[in-house]
Amino acid sequence: MAEQSTFFGIASQAMRRILINYANSRAAQKRGSGTPDITLAENLGESFIKPDELIDLDEALNRLEKKLMNAKVKLLSIGFSLV
Repeated sequence: MAEQSTFFGIASQAMRRILINYANSRAAQKRGSGTPDITLAENLGESFIKPDELIDLDEALNRLEKKLMNAKVKLLSIGFSLV
């Protein structure tokens, strides 16, 4: 069961990176980067989630991840100080 949760954790991180790279490339095109359009899936495109919203979501998740990591570090330091 631990192997399965590890797999899904890694897979979700990979998918997140793919979606963020896709959103960044779409946002760059809007700014006139001149790079060729490489679509992840044309039917998902803009109707799924807007690139700017996806980038904002990624930034929010990164901030949350830092806060959670800081909280874990604090809990561990408290735990070690009690020992």
